[in-house]
Amino acid sequence: MADLWIMLGLVIKLTLFCLIVLFLVFSLYVYYMHYKLSHIEGPPRGNFFLGNLLEIRRRRLVDGNNIHQTLADWSIEYRPMFVIWFFHVPLIVISDADIARQVLVVKNLPKDHFGYKRFQYVYGQRFLGSGLFSDLNRLTWETKRRTFTPLFHRNKLFDGFPTLNSCCDNFLSRLEKYADGKTEISLADEFLLVTLETILKWSCNLEMNNDDRLVFEKNFKNALHGISLSFQSPATAYMPWSNLRRRCVEGARLTRVTAKSVVEMRQKDIDAGKEIPEDALSYVLKLKEALPNCDIEDLVDMVVTVVFG
Repeated sequence: MADLWIMLGLVIKLTLFCLIVLFLVFSLYVYYMHYKLSHIEGPPRGNFFLGNLLEIRRRRLVDGNNIHQTLADWSIEYRPMFVIWFFHVPLIVISDADIARQVLVVKNLPKDHFGYKRFQYVYGQRFLGSGLFSDLNRLTWETKRRTFTPLFHRNKLFDGFPTLNSCCDNFLSRLEKYADGKTEISLADEFLLVTLETILKWSCNLEMNNDDRLVFEKNFKNALHGISLSFQSPATAYMPWSNLRRRCVEGARLTRVTAKSVVEMRQKDIDAGKEIPEDALSYVLKLKEALPNCDIEDLVDMVVTVVFG
């Protein structure tokens, strides 16, 4: 019996020793990462281990700012680029278009799996997948970019102005109904609605009635909230019982269902020999020629990415 207690004491001491060593190693690694990126300016860390997490949480709870508003505020103060920390993980935020182009397009620097995986999947439900924004494979990304480059030529963008004007007219007509001095509305929701309407009409030649637009907006917002939540509260990834998480997953799923139906309808029109507009969806379907292994889910990734962009 005495030998058993001696062995148990040794195990406890060894466990504590290993934990202390791991803690010291992790602390040294965090210090090394801070030192490695110390040449990049950024907001002061509120905690050595948590980094800027506490300040972001404080602004959300006290000031009502989500992480995007907080990053926008810091972008003004620390432009054109700054670093924030989540534990030992740095996040480089770029607010200058030229630098962003150099990083993402010209040099095509490696993307961070930790961050981009949260755009690819919302709690396991595929959302952006391997679209142009979130594709982590350099070769397929370059192929997709070459395929889509003509779409963003100046003349192509000018062709979209009539669509933009039409959607803006509809937007103003909707606002007139609320201009009675009494009705309160969320302008953020209204701007999101007109933005989605414009993008869907320009990119996919898709027109929805008001009810369908509201449903699509709700699903899309829930999916976006899931992405934001996965950054703000990583623990939600281990809470499958959460109703909020289920709404986010369902929003991502239904958004992809709508996008898939759009792709299938366009393919039927092509098979029937109908005249097809030169919109973003036509460029999405060209990926089947550029990438032979591309399936319909990959095409849906691109459609959702266009709307997301």
